[in-house]
Amino acid sequence: MSENSTIEWEIDQLIKARLFPDEQAVLRSALRALFQTQPELRLQMVIRAYTAGDISLGKAADIWVSRPKR
Repeated sequence: MSENSTIEWEIDQLIKARLFPDEQAVLRSALRALFQTQPELRLQMVIRAYTAGDISLGKAADIWVSRPKR
């Protein structure tokens, strides 16, 4: 089983077990856990999005300020 199909299978199993309502809920939870354990990744993401022109400075500040506290 490829890594991609393994991940899809795991997500599907979490939903079938009714631990999450849908794929988006699984992904939100996974990202929340990632950013809690590696907060520098969130900062790098926001900086890259701002410098690429994908988001405004105000939006970057909103994303950074609204981050979950440890």
